[in-house]
Amino acid sequence: MQRLEDGIGQGRVQASPFGLALMTATVASGRAVTPRLWRDLGTTVVTGYEPPPAAVLADVRGMMREAVTGGTATALAGLGDVRGKTGTAQLADPAQAHGWFAGYRGDVAFAVLVERAGSAGPAVRAAGTFLGGLPG
Repeated sequence: MQRLEDGIGQGRVQASPFGLALMTATVASGRAVTPRLWRDLGTTVVTGYEPPPAAVLADVRGMMREAVTGGTATALAGLGDVRGKTGTAQLADPAQAHGWFAGYRGDVAFAVLVERAGSAGPAVRAAGTFLGGLPG
């Protein structure tokens, strides 16, 4: 059972909003992205990673667009070419699940986590507020 849960991002799978934003930036750019955490200090990569193959990235990008145009993040459809994925992190009480949305538009990748939201809806709305405040 644990292997099944791990395969769909449930069970013991853990991720931070920063990690989700980094993953989304990799999907958007098609290359391994190294974040810069401080303006005047470079980031040292100890263990690098490779992005998925181009064909896989194309499929993932298409699925992320579908989440916005016809799926669980349609509230963002009027905000340009937004691509992303919604999700929940279940707790013992499903009504208290953490909601999240990770996505990108152009060269801006982001992730939103709303604790005890019950669904991804509040995270999608927060992403919409964020994107609505950006130019273009």
